[in-house]
Amino acid sequence: MHKAQFIKVITVSALVFALGFSIAACGKKDDKAKASASNSSQSSIPSQMITLATTTTAPTIVFSGSLPSNDEVETWTITPIDPALTKYVKVNSGYLKVRKGPGKDYDQVAALSKNMQVVVIGKTDGNWYKLDDGYYVSGDYLSDTTT
Repeated sequence: MHKAQFIKVITVSALVFALGFSIAACGKKDDKAKASASNSSQSSIPSQMITLATTTTAPTIVFSGSLPSNDEVETWTITPIDPALTKYVKVNSGYLKVRKGPGKDYDQVAALSKNMQVVVIGKTDGNWYKLDDGYYVSGDYLSDTTT
């Protein structure tokens, strides 16, 4: 009887192991089918339409068209630039953030890409430029020429 009980324990253990393995395998998807499906879906998209962007920071918001008036109350000193000057965005990668005020603590309202032209009408002591639409960009990322 001791031998029969041992065989039952081994048989039940083997069945439990097989059942657990089967359940775990049922949830796994076929990697080859997944890779094939992703390759076929990418091949139907024209290459000029594929845009990949990875970032570890907050997403950049890009607007097109005109912006509403800046409602930020100016509590800083602006030196007027008259006549207005044309400057160009100089960023190595990513975008230049357009903000409501002269500093990183102000909300971002738009983003400008490399070599975009802007018109500046004023400058703050902290090297921030006021744009002709009333918003601000850092002077560290502006140039008199395109790059």
